[in-house]
Amino acid sequence: TPAFTEFLHNYLAGLPAPTENTTELFVGDVIQAGINNGLKVEGVQISDTPFLDIGIPENLARALQLFQAHSQSLCGRQRIHFFGL
Repeated sequence: TPAFTEFLHNYLAGLPAPTENTTELFVGDVIQAGINNGLKVEGVQISDTPFLDIGIPENLARALQLFQAHSQSLCGRQRIHFFGL
């Protein structure tokens, strides 16, 4: 929303410059800060299907295995494009 976008920009502008000792900032940290500052947050379920967080190396490897197995099982019936690799 425009309110969150404005909050995000202001929040990030107020942070000190990162150093080599700075930990990664997650969007969840910014959302929590927004909640703490009175922003209303709502969730929307987008799938009943489990997902893998491919930001974790083990899960990325598992996702690639699943993708390869799935694409091989299609046997050319349809073409799947996998972007980002």
